[in-house]
Amino acid sequence: MAAKKKSTNGKETNGERLSVLESAMASLARQVEETQRQMAETQRRADERTAKVEARIAQAEARTAKARERTARAEEQHNELTREHNELRRHTDEMVFELSKSIARIEATLDHHTKVLDRLPEAIRQQIGFGRQAQP
Repeated sequence: MAAKKKSTNGKETNGERLSVLESAMASLARQVEETQRQMAETQRRADERTAKVEARIAQAEARTAKARERTARAEEQHNELTREHNELRRHTDEMVFELSKSIARIEATLDHHTKVLDRLPEAIRQQIGFGRQAQP
């Protein structure tokens, strides 16, 4: 016959079974502790990576802000140079117009002088008495 086992409050008093349960619980507790340690380490590494990424983002934002400032200054300079260019163009156009008028006056004067010079030999001949006689 088999030996009768005692039980109290649903627990077996068999030493072997109790020892196995205690060993399993201790092993489970160690696994839980190790898992928590690993989770804490993983979280720490994730936090470090997040901090590095946030630092890089901050640096990128600072570089972007500086680039925007340089772009704004360049646009201001471009606008100023465009205004100066337009003013110089207007002034140049006015000068070309005035020069064109002056050249037209000079050409008219040269045409008049050419006509005078063309008539000069005959006028001199008439003055000294060698002019051509008008034909009847």
